[in-house]
Amino acid sequence: MIRCLQWSDLFLETWFEPYICFAYAVILFRIFTRRFTKAEWILLAFLIGHHALEVFQQWTGDGFRFTQFYVRYYQVVAPLAWGWTAWGLIALWKWRKDLLGTFLKICVVAFIAEVFVYNGIIRLSHEYRKGTVRDRIVAGRQLAPYILEDYKGPKHHENFPYTTREYFTSRRPVIRNDYGSVIPTREFKGQIALQIGPYPFKEDYYVRRLDKNADKYPPLSELHYEFITEVKGSRYKWRLYRRKDACGLPQTQKKK
Repeated sequence: MIRCLQWSDLFLETWFEPYICFAYAVILFRIFTRRFTKAEWILLAFLIGHHALEVFQQWTGDGFRFTQFYVRYYQVVAPLAWGWTAWGLIALWKWRKDLLGTFLKICVVAFIAEVFVYNGIIRLSHEYRKGTVRDRIVAGRQLAPYILEDYKGPKHHENFPYTTREYFTSRRPVIRNDYGSVIPTREFKGQIALQIGPYPFKEDYYVRRLDKNADKYPPLSELHYEFITEVKGSRYKWRLYRRKDACGLPQTQKKK
């Protein structure tokens, strides 16, 4: 996933808010009160160093843009900051003044409930039962039989131009879709070419998810695409189109 972020978000949203807010407060408090240990300095160096290396990697490898970061690469080190978050919550819970202490304890309970109950249980349950990931899996399984029955072309591209900067392989059939609507490819043994990706050949099929953003994408031309079927995932409807002039794909019979 690529998300456009400001510099301030690099050290907030990419580290899971609101965990990191507690962590930053604890880090500053422990540094100014001279409680910061050598182990904590090493841990902090890992956190900041990871961010610095990721920024350097994007600058040297991808043509760095100041408002664009690959969120998933930064989130992997977020758990390293959770120890400071826990320390801050425990410190608030042990606050000695009765009135303020009761209020802070309520805040701690609310924070834990929001994080673990809402984000950890409710949202995770929704994502598993009817979220976008589940929707893609269900849609992929329903579309796979149509693709396997319809596709009569080769299993691989000949003379595929492999590059070190892309993840594309020579496998076929190739499915292109609107960015953010990726379906699993394991069911039909092909691969996905994202709408924004520089895929070197024409796709064999196109999949469009009919969600609230569907109107933002241009309509598919009948000169190049032929509608095959429409299925219902766990959340959205998906439409499958065959590309008529796909590279090396023999023309198949139109489905009845």
